[in-house]
Amino acid sequence: AEREEAADFTQSYFDAFQSLLVRSADEAKYTTLESLAGKTIAVQTGTTGETFAKENATSSTIQSFDEASAMFLALESGQVDGVLQDYLINKERADKQGTSVVSIKFEDTPEQYGFAVETGNTALLEILNKGITDLKADGTYKTIYDKYFIG
Repeated sequence: AEREEAADFTQSYFDAFQSLLVRSADEAKYTTLESLAGKTIAVQTGTTGETFAKENATSSTIQSFDEASAMFLALESGQVDGVLQDYLINKERADKQGTSVVSIKFEDTPEQYGFAVETGNTALLEILNKGITDLKADGTYKTIYDKYFIG
């Protein structure tokens, strides 16, 4: 809501959701937020992941980090039991790093990404919205998505 007051946003060009990254050895152990009761979950300060964790993982300890890299190091070293973060970020980390895995995808936490433009700049907003619509209509968006985004 705060962002919507500070800027106008285009139609959504990307849908995201939260996920939990855990050490591979713990994949079967942590399959729900409830299974993390009494455990420590890392989140990045000021993100929707932090908000989601504080509202929904009330029986876990939530540890906020300023940098994503610090969260991942804390997971690898055993300081935290999981990292709650956008799915694409966690998935990429798991794929590249090899010793962690996404154990939970919270698909009921949709977030829509759009471009921000100065409030009242309807000309630019219309141009961007038309571009997004055209890219989706002619299949270009799907081609780009399939090539660059992890699903």
